[in-house]
Amino acid sequence: MFFAGFGKHLPSLELHNDDFSYLLPTSDEWIRTRTGIRSRRVAAPDEGILEGCVIAAQGALRASGMKPGTLDAIVVATTTAPFAMPSLACLVAGKLGVPPIPAFDLTAACSGFLYGLYVIRGMVTGGLKNVLLLGADYFSWILDYADRSTCVLFGDGVGAAVVSQARPHAKPHFEVVDVCVKSEGEHGGLLYCKHAYPNLSDDLSKDAFVHMNGQELFRLAVTRLSEAAQDMLNAHGLEPDDVRLVVPHQANLRILEAVASKIGIPMESFWTNLERYGNTSAASIPIAMTELQEQGGLEGQAAWVLSLACGSGLTWGAALLRS
Repeated sequence: MFFAGFGKHLPSLELHNDDFSYLLPTSDEWIRTRTGIRSRRVAAPDEGILEGCVIAAQGALRASGMKPGTLDAIVVATTTAPFAMPSLACLVAGKLGVPPIPAFDLTAACSGFLYGLYVIRGMVTGGLKNVLLLGADYFSWILDYADRSTCVLFGDGVGAAVVSQARPHAKPHFEVVDVCVKSEGEHGGLLYCKHAYPNLSDDLSKDAFVHMNGQELFRLAVTRLSEAAQDMLNAHGLEPDDVRLVVPHQANLRILEAVASKIGIPMESFWTNLERYGNTSAASIPIAMTELQEQGGLEGQAAWVLSLACGSGLTWGAALLRS
C-alpha cells in the first residue's frame, strides 16, 4: 500500500517559549535546551478540532488528486475528540460529504498515527482501495498551565494522509513496506489524563489534566524507539546506512538525539519540526510528512524512510517506507 498524499492544519495562535515566563518560573533557554522546542500552536476557542480535521483531510485529498467520494473508510487517531460519541471520524465523514463508509476513532496517544496505519494495512489487504487516516490532537484543552513539566511540551495540530492500495499517479508518494506496533500497559501511569475535557468535569484535581513522569518516560522512549528501529531494519536486512531519512514522532529533541546515537543513524537524517510546533501527539508524523511532501520529498530518488513513535500506554511503533 502507498501514501498517496498528505495534508495538515495548524491553529493560527503561536505561543512562544517566552510567553510562558508570565505564567511560570521558566524561560526560552530553559525550555529550548531541554526539549528543542521554541514555539507551538494553540487553538483559539473558536478553532475546533473537527474544522482542523476537515482542512487537513481536504489538503491530503488534493495532494493525492482524489475526491471524497473515492474514500472507502476514515480512521482518526486522537486522544482529544470533542465527544465520547459520535466519533470524530464520523463527524469528519459528515463534513466531507462522503457516501456511507466505515468511520471510527482509535486512541494510542502519540503513537496513534502508526497504530492507525497498522489497522489500515489489514483493511487494504481486505480489499479497500483508499482510506483517509488522520492524526488529530489539541492538547491545549487538557494541559495544566501551572505545570511546567507538561504545558511547555505540547502543541495543537492535525495531520492527514490518504492511504491507497495501488501505486498513486500523484508524486511524491511513499510505499508502506511494513509497520509494527507494540504496547506495555504496566507503564500506563507514566503519562495519563483522566478526562478529555477537564473544564467540563467536576474533578479539577491534578489528575484531570495531563500528568507525566518525564524522566522515566524519556528513558523508556529512547529504549523502545531504538529497539523498534533496529527490529525493523533487521526484519528487512537493512543497515543504518541504508536509511535516507527518519520521520519520527516530534516529542523531544533530546530523545531523538539519543535514539540517533543508539541506532547509528546521524541526526542530520532526522526530519524535525518540533522547534516550531512542539509535541502534537498523533498529528506529529503526518504534519512532518506533509512538510516533506510540500518540499518535494525524495521525488526521483529511491530511498528507505523510517518512521518511529512512542507515547502513552506505553505504546510505540515503527514503519518502513520506500520512496
